[in-house]
Amino acid sequence: MTTKIANILQCYALGMGIKQISRSFELSRNTVRRYVRLFQECGIPIKELAAMPSARIQEMFSEGVGRNREPSQRQLELEALLPFFF
Repeated sequence: MTTKIANILQCYALGMGIKQISRSFELSRNTVRRYVRLFQECGIPIKELAAMPSARIQEMFSEGVGRNREPSQRQLELEALLPFFF
């Protein structure tokens, strides 16, 4: 079973551009770029990736999503100025 992520990466491997993939799968270009960047960093050939279980692909490409980050100094200053918005 192939996942949406595997299909996105197969389209990229076949030469489809980020913008076109983004429109086709109704995702932001940044999301597609992130998947492509992670794909390039992992070094796994597209055929092997497509043969992986869906759960493993999801795990590989969802790392770091939703992580808790420390607020920046700029955000802290803004929150101090506008406490009723936060």
